[in-house]
Amino acid sequence: MAGADLANIVNEAALAAARRSGTEITQADFEDALDRVQLGLRRRGLIMTPTERRRVAVHEAGHALVALALPEADPVERVSIVARAVSLGVTIQVPRDERHVLTESELEARVMVLLGGRAAEELSHGSPSTGAHDDLGRATFIVREMITRFGMSRRLGLAALTRNVGASLLGISQEERMCSDETAREIDEEVRDRLAELFGRARAVLEGRRASLQAAADALLARETLTGAELARIAEEASGLGRPDAA
Repeated sequence: MAGADLANIVNEAALAAARRSGTEITQADFEDALDRVQLGLRRRGLIMTPTERRRVAVHEAGHALVALALPEADPVERVSIVARAVSLGVTIQVPRDERHVLTESELEARVMVLLGGRAAEELSHGSPSTGAHDDLGRATFIVREMITRFGMSRRLGLAALTRNVGASLLGISQEERMCSDETAREIDEEVRDRLAELFGRARAVLEGRRASLQAAADALLARETLTGAELARIAEEASGLGRPDAA
């Protein structure tokens, strides 16, 4: 963040402390300020059914548990089902250090975490919902970049198949295709195949942690926000309370 961004968060944290008549600014105030700046204001007028709230809790718990299970994934900072301007819930991960290069396994871990919410919904509710639309878009983008720009294609080898030609008026990165129509079809097929493979791997992670998934969702429904450490402890306790996670 730039200095102005940090100053904005400090000001928001001070306002958060003032709203609760606090005498000092706490870590919770800073976390609330960060969420307000990055995710928007809390949607206080939003009314959700109990079934919808549980689905959101299961979805976010799925993201977090997949992240906790993968050594290549960024650590989970906190998980929340507080509805804000841009989301009904959020799983926040913070890298261990500043990185400028990502490995193939790290990119795959990011995709698996993104798909973990959809996988959790299917395991818990038996069907998907519209809640994963942003996750699917981001996961598809990462996999397509792996195949067309990063030389991580299993079918097409090391060739760079697209190149960045700048941004549109909307600020969206535009790419120029550097391959034949036949190769473009192969790219589409491999994107679908890799997404299906990574979704299957994310689902397998959660299938082995069903008790933890339900316990994490229950805790989110009760408390709305959990730190990564709290969620890890809940998951560990759930797997040892006579409700062994299914293999």
